[in-house]
Amino acid sequence: MSAVKQSGFTLLEILMVMAIFAIAAGVVVMVLPSDNSQIQRAEQMKTVMEYAAERAVLEGKPLGLSLTAGAYRFVILGGTLTLIPLTREPQWQEIESSRMPVSGEFAENETLSLSPLALNKSINRPPQIVFMPDGTLSVFELSFSSSASEPACCSIISEGRLPLIFNVRRSGK
Repeated sequence: MSAVKQSGFTLLEILMVMAIFAIAAGVVVMVLPSDNSQIQRAEQMKTVMEYAAERAVLEGKPLGLSLTAGAYRFVILGGTLTLIPLTREPQWQEIESSRMPVSGEFAENETLSLSPLALNKSINRPPQIVFMPDGTLSVFELSFSSSASEPACCSIISEGRLPLIFNVRRSGK
């Protein structure tokens, strides 16, 4: 019998080329800059905020979130509200909790913006975002970006009730 000469590639050759392309693509993806850590941080913040809203309902007291450019702090309204208050402002107190981070700092490369409200100058100021015992909360949009000149990579949006909306913006680079 005569040997028939076949044209084309063998399965092994095709698989080798695909493996080389996959390795090259993996190297390129690892070299590209990523906003993943910032998106994860924003998702964690959203989860903690939803927990705070649920805790306000369970405890029957308003909880607040005070935000500055570099830090955050959750507080709870202390005492009881009276019809004729003795002080002009309610007294916000530190929350004691082992289940949620009650305060923390943002990374130096994170830039926050809060609308329609503004970020506090001091962490000890009254909270901008309030979670009420009836399940309502402040209307806001908290945006995260890597610098003030960069567009936000993601944001947490409140329409005054749960659930909070998590919006990831993909850049068109």
